[in-house]
Amino acid sequence: MKVVTIIPVCNEERHIGKVVGDARRYCDMVLVVDDGSTDSTALIAKKAGAHVLKLSKNKGKGFALRIGIARALKDGADVVVFMDGDEQHRAEDIPTFVGALKGHDIVFGERTAGKMPPIKEFGNWFLNNLFSFLFKSDSGDLLCGFKAMNRKTAEELTWRSNGYSVEIEMASKVALKKLKVNRVKIPIIYIDAKKGTGVVDGLWIGLNIVKFRLLR
Repeated sequence: MKVVTIIPVCNEERHIGKVVGDARRYCDMVLVVDDGSTDSTALIAKKAGAHVLKLSKNKGKGFALRIGIARALKDGADVVVFMDGDEQHRAEDIPTFVGALKGHDIVFGERTAGKMPPIKEFGNWFLNNLFSFLFKSDSGDLLCGFKAMNRKTAEELTWRSNGYSVEIEMASKVALKKLKVNRVKIPIIYIDAKKGTGVVDGLWIGLNIVKFRLLR
């Protein structure tokens, strides 16, 4: 069984070397999609042993994941794992995610132990509850980027979102398709609280939750 870990990144030269080095211990291939970085992210990732796809300009997380999925499937992935490149996720959890796929289509990470910055904690609470209300489905930890899916799901679960709303679009399609979901509890880790989804991103994500529900 070939496990490919996809890591979308933009300007993560401080962290990507360690993330790649750790991830390589737990999967068959690490694929870094450099989303228009202007620093040395791509070079460091390659030196750490990752296969690197370098985008000429920033296209967004959703776009980077689409490119990564296409490459992973082409390279024969049986399982695809998504991780962030800023050390918010622990590579040693990869085998747990892969194991949790047994009998399921997709596995979502769920951050439980630890403390988020207050504004992010409120944003997560609001968006999770909005999603659960509109889709009549347990949202889990909607914005967590740590996921795993089998090849069939990776081939069939498509999305149009280019930015952070990719997490919402994925979750909405999983709910509506009634895919078999498992969840893995992971710690809350914030090295740089200013990075990731901000207030404006959160507002757009909220609007997109409503849009995805109305469209379906």
